[in-house]
Amino acid sequence: MTEVIQADHLQQIVRKIETIEQERLESADLLKDAFNEAKSMGFDVKIIKHVLKLRKKDKLSKILKLAGDLTKPELMMLNQAVVSLIKMQQDVDFKKAAIVFAKGDIVSFQDSSGVRAQGVITKKNPKTLQVTTPDNYYVNIPATYLTLVQNPSKKLLDFRTQINPTNEEIREIMETQFKEIFH
Repeated sequence: MTEVIQADHLQQIVRKIETIEQERLESADLLKDAFNEAKSMGFDVKIIKHVLKLRKKDKLSKILKLAGDLTKPELMMLNQAVVSLIKMQQDVDFKKAAIVFAKGDIVSFQDSSGVRAQGVITKKNPKTLQVTTPDNYYVNIPATYLTLVQNPSKKLLDFRTQINPTNEEIREIMETQFKEIFH
């Protein structure tokens, strides 16, 4: 049953990504149309792009100018507010990424030595997912560093069954054990 729910959820995520990609293409087309309109009216597109770049820099310079007028305690408060906003955004990013994964999923990640490793999600923590590898190495890793394994090996599938069996797998194991006991 959980596989059906996960499959439905995965389909929703795929549709959402497709929608976002379509919107991005439409936005790119609108942007291209705006530049073409400017060009057809005789404006230099390179200059318009340069003006847009300067306006972005101008926003930063205004922020820096305002910050330059602050006292040390005010700057420290601003710093704390910025750090809090960054942490909050990281939490949001983690939660968005973690939605894709469920306990029992087979995932891959790059370990600290740069080697690609695979394992099974065994626990969902507030900011990380615990992944157990076939050699019983546990790692807590942010969901943003994980990738679902599309075609896991039989060894990984057997390992997942061993450490995190589904209800159906538990039922099969129990039926096998009952048959061995009573026959």
